[in-house]
Amino acid sequence: MTNRGFDFKRCARTALATLVLGMPLYSLSSSSDINSQSSMLEQTASAATSKTQKKQTVKQKPTQKYHTQTKPAQTQPAIQKQRKLIAIDPGHGMSNSQSNVYDPGAVRDGVEEATINLRVAAYLGQDLINRGYDVVLTRLDDETPCPITKRNKFSDADLFVSLHCNSSKSEETKATGVRVFYSPKRQSDKTFAANIEDALSQTLTEGVQGYSEKNKAVYEGNFLVLNTSRVPAALVEMGYMNNSFDRAYLQEAEKLIARGIANGLDKQLKTK
Repeated sequence: MTNRGFDFKRCARTALATLVLGMPLYSLSSSSDINSQSSMLEQTASAATSKTQKKQTVKQKPTQKYHTQTKPAQTQPAIQKQRKLIAIDPGHGMSNSQSNVYDPGAVRDGVEEATINLRVAAYLGQDLINRGYDVVLTRLDDETPCPITKRNKFSDADLFVSLHCNSSKSEETKATGVRVFYSPKRQSDKTFAANIEDALSQTLTEGVQGYSEKNKAVYEGNFLVLNTSRVPAALVEMGYMNNSFDRAYLQEAEKLIARGIANGLDKQLKTK
């Protein structure tokens, strides 16, 4: 990978944001040592996997098979005048809605939404770095406080994406598939949400046997992280935790999900 130099101004702004927000920002640059960064993200994904295996009380048997031949990740794009910065928010975690209280999000069969969100975020970060983007994550573990009110204050980012898993009150739902939300206060973000939704649904349709691209939708979402975002923002519900089919691919196809989201982010930035 071509080394494009160290962006002192961007790193300085990230450091300043860290002090102002009072929370660590995990900033990763495509101009730095990609091997060490990929290793750190891989460790994040592995740690999340270990946590799931320890807490899972009932092992979920997959209801579909995954294709072994998938499209390779896109190569790094041509050098641009300025690298784009993408902020990734793995939803839930420590102090999300209440100080010093861990928020697992939706939980089914011992599997926590927060863990899946973190794994996909780690793989997404790796994918985007490989494409030549800079990445900042709101959290890399379940211990560091990450209040929801401070997750989207990234004025220096070009895009903000928050990762979640859907759920409903019923034990098992027929609802399935991807849902992507944008703020009703930012109608301009609808295209951004649609780009992610289309790319992710297409990737899952090609890579997960039984997944239908019809199971997709883009909605307005009155979510805090979207309404108060300073940059184009989208919230991705990657599947339903209380749908056995979705829960299987959410646990076993995280890299595929990450690739689909990365394709959507890539499209958004290249068509702006």
